[in-house]
Amino acid sequence: MAASKIKSHAPRRVSFAKIREPLEVPNLLSLQLESIDWLLGNEAWRARLNDAEKSNRGEVPKQSGLEEIFEEISPIEDFQGSMSLSFRDPDSNHLSTQLPNAKSAISPTQLHFS
Repeated sequence: MAASKIKSHAPRRVSFAKIREPLEVPNLLSLQLESIDWLLGNEAWRARLNDAEKSNRGEVPKQSGLEEIFEEISPIEDFQGSMSLSFRDPDSNHLSTQLPNAKSAISPTQLHFS
């Protein structure tokens, strides 16, 4: 048998090298900044939330990331039920943007003992 008579069962290759319209590159930095804004629940996220509510778009979550996490894990109770630790109202607006001052700028978490 000659090599020219053998049929290949491999799928036909498609080349994407000749795409005429360039694809739009997403702004990855903007996505990261929006994610951090949502996690911290800062003013930029609150402004986006207000704009989304005014235009009846449901794409922005109503709770910040820290609020969701704290709601999920709070309260933490001991086995006897005599003490509990609750995380409430995370506020990142007072945090300093400078790393050396950030530790001293964080306010203490509210502790509730029952």
